[in-house]
Amino acid sequence: MSHPQIVRHGRNTYRVRGKRRFGDRDYLELERPGHHDSALLVLDPSASPAGDLRTVYLVDARNRDKVAMLKRVAEAGARTGLPRVGEHQWLGKNRLYFIVDWVEGSTLHEYLGDNDRRQHKQMSVSEAFKLYRSLAYTLKYMGDRNIVHGDIKPENLVIRGDPNQLTPIDYGSAWIVEATARRNEGDSAAFSS
Repeated sequence: MSHPQIVRHGRNTYRVRGKRRFGDRDYLELERPGHHDSALLVLDPSASPAGDLRTVYLVDARNRDKVAMLKRVAEAGARTGLPRVGEHQWLGKNRLYFIVDWVEGSTLHEYLGDNDRRQHKQMSVSEAFKLYRSLAYTLKYMGDRNIVHGDIKPENLVIRGDPNQLTPIDYGSAWIVEATARRNEGDSAAFSS
């Protein structure tokens, strides 16, 4: 059975790269220009009538720090404001995959508008405080579990609700505190796969 070449999901249109199987499910792998292949965007067509988006992190099992960090995120669950990790399993001998729920919403960067055009939306003090408090709570929760995100910026914070929660996304630069002594300043590439 062939798969569609283009998929619409919400406000976005994606080109389909191909079909991938993880565990007992088939997914459509979608193109994400500018992203590396250690984090795939996939559509689970069987999850709902429109399908559900997921991020699949492919991790070299020898990178024990990255595996430990993603397992800690998985244990935290969505109740903390972190994306929910649905499952993680071996993919061959030396790779693991982690399937993470896609976080719906606009990034803080999108919400505030295009910096080049100076079309910033005004956010009320109350909205800003709610977002700040939710992010502080999530980062404290991560810190209590020795997880460092490593790349907090408006493009990696998704606003959920109307707006009432900031959710950190993109764990390609994240690490566990125990690995800090082994990191070089500015080093994220060593922990991204």
